[in-house]
Amino acid sequence: MHMRPQERFLAYGAAALTNEELLALILRSGTKDASVTDVARAIIEKFERVQQLKEATMQELTTITGIGQMKALQLLAAIELGKRISSKADMTRYSI
Repeated sequence: MHMRPQERFLAYGAAALTNEELLALILRSGTKDASVTDVARAIIEKFERVQQLKEATMQELTTITGIGQMKALQLLAAIELGKRISSKADMTRYSI
């Protein structure tokens, strides 16, 4: 039985998901011609390594079929949030 990313997340947690599945959850939907996992796969293929996404631009993302301006904004916002979470500079704000 094939489980969708959200079902796998609920059953096994975020750590059990592939990068493709995590991207699919952020994107939420595909297009009439491509499933959300197909679009996520296209992103992974374009950037080769998920770490390269941290330097992605709006222009690069919107060249991918299924990624319009709003989906690119969602991805860029999630990437920026990830950068802020992992940034040691932000952690100093919370020191006592």
